[in-house]
Amino acid sequence: MIPRPKNTSLANLRAALFTILTVLLIAVASYPLYQSGLPEAHATSVNLSLIANFNGWNYSQPTGKNPTITVLETDNVYISLSASDTQQHQFYVDMDRNGVNDCAFRDLCSGVFNSTSPTTRGWSSGIIPVGTYHYYDSYNQATTNGTLIVQPGPYLATARINLVASTNGWNVSLPSGPNPTITIRWVQNVFINFSSVDPPAVYHQFYIDIDKNGVPDCTGQDYCGLRYDSTQVTESYWGGSWSALPPGTYHYYDINYPSVSNGTFIILAPTPDYYVSATPSSLTIQPGTSQTSNIVVASLNNYTGTISLTANPRGVTATLNPTRVSPPKNGIITSTLNVTAPASQSPGSYQVGITASNGTTQRSTTVNVQVIAPDFIITANTNTLNIIQGSSSTATITITSQNGLSGMVSLQDQITPNGPSASQNPPTVSIASGSSQASTLRISTTPTTPTGSYTITIAGNTTSPNGPLTHSVTVILTVNPSTPTGPGSPLISTFLFEVFAAIILVISLIIVLARHKSNRQKSEESKDPTLPR
Repeated sequence: MIPRPKNTSLANLRAALFTILTVLLIAVASYPLYQSGLPEAHATSVNLSLIANFNGWNYSQPTGKNPTITVLETDNVYISLSASDTQQHQFYVDMDRNGVNDCAFRDLCSGVFNSTSPTTRGWSSGIIPVGTYHYYDSYNQATTNGTLIVQPGPYLATARINLVASTNGWNVSLPSGPNPTITIRWVQNVFINFSSVDPPAVYHQFYIDIDKNGVPDCTGQDYCGLRYDSTQVTESYWGGSWSALPPGTYHYYDINYPSVSNGTFIILAPTPDYYVSATPSSLTIQPGTSQTSNIVVASLNNYTGTISLTANPRGVTATLNPTRVSPPKNGIITSTLNVTAPASQSPGSYQVGITASNGTTQRSTTVNVQVIAPDFIITANTNTLNIIQGSSSTATITITSQNGLSGMVSLQDQITPNGPSASQNPPTVSIASGSSQASTLRISTTPTTPTGSYTITIAGNTTSPNGPLTHSVTVILTVNPSTPTGPGSPLISTFLFEVFAAIILVISLIIVLARHKSNRQKSEESKDPTLPR
């Protein structure tokens, strides 16, 4: 086939149109909700990594399976998402707490990704309110259940302001008084809701006099809201850290009534600060063992200085290493918390309080500790047995170590009511931590054992560091008669019916064959001319 000549002019036109459209899309996407030209917030950034796997997030990673994530409401969070298997995955935070992926509505979801196509997902300051949530993989929800804790930041992530316009001033009829002073932080997200108490067609328009010339320059430096009246409710929004509006004091006005509708707008400079958090924020410990948590100290707004860390355990022992840290500007530094449960520690819930102090201010967080006791479970490979009088049957009884239990477990059997006999082989099993051992339960009957139903209770007994332990399992035994009794026995009736049917069939065949032979002989005799007639 002869190739067609390329239309160079058309190709150039397409490239130019594509470039123009791309620029327009970027401009539109960068333009705020209402005219303002304000950039995004520059709150503290938190960078995380999650590796998806059918068995759980970060399966076989040092962080442990489905690690607890703790962030501040004021953090900008970025999560790198990759996979260690060949399956499809999708990260989501169950923000409405209904256990269902609602990506089209309330939940925060990533795109679908796999090991060859990783992705990222995150959220800006204030998007997820303070609280405890669960995060999942949409494709493997049963095994990928992690906890996301959003803690309060050093300030509200979002400042929400209501302004009611009138021809006499802002908020004239409200408790705040006319033209209230508005104070926000430079790093806060800001929502301003506008309404009016004036009749329809009396219009108002909010603006902040950024260049401080007393003139609304909506197409220039000033920030202007939409024009509205009492039939409309409008809103303005901008992200924090507005570089075009540095910390300082400004005035806000109603463009149509500037002489009576003007107030003070204060942007507070960011104060150097720090915060402390724990990852994970909860630990599960067996008596006589230890677990660790990372205590993270983060610098906010260029904070520098040395911070002392103190652990305040309740019911367990805890140490920190190091106990003094100095985070870099807007960075983080980590201390390791080691929590130990004594061998004789009673099972239950405990806490370790962490206090961070720079000598002037204090910040704190808590690590929850669940101490679990060594234990075992007892199971049977069947919950029913059926035997005939004079016979026996067996079941397998398995003892499994839980929470590090090791030692001897004795087995005892009880049958209610009395009748059959029971035995275990072996009657005592030795289990190692995390392992299982089996014993064979044998149930025996005699020809005179009463028929009916019996309950067999198999109890396992041992002694743990926390005291005696007993668990049991139940098997239902049914003893059937050795031979069916009574004229109405279905087995006898069925057998006799089959025998009688077979005898009748044989007799019928003999009669038919005899008659057939007799008729044949008669026919032959009638045709023989030598026989007398």
